[in-house]
Amino acid sequence: MSGSTSRRTTLITGASRGLGAAIALEQGAVGSNVAINYFNSSDAAEQLCQRIRQVGGYAHAFKADARSEVEIVRLVREVTDVFGGIDVLVVNATGPQPFLSIEEQTWSSS
Repeated sequence: MSGSTSRRTTLITGASRGLGAAIALEQGAVGSNVAINYFNSSDAAEQLCQRIRQVGGYAHAFKADARSEVEIVRLVREVTDVFGGIDVLVVNATGPQPFLSIEEQTWSSS
């Protein structure tokens, strides 16, 4: 799939669900090429691509672990190959989140 090079391309990390998916839908609605990054949720990412395409948008799913420099380099190359470049980056992916109240959280990594 190849999008028009005159469209703005938005890469959204962690876009297969939640806030990332909502951002992807909005970007598709305003006419952007949407690069949907996912790590585990390929079915959710493909369903999101279909939703964007059904409303006339352009979307493609890309698997990559946002914690890996090697995979991010590959992700950027793949998005560039499909859409011709990246104009907007939404850094939405996060690692595992602890289920702690705000009072229980600390700045330490342990």
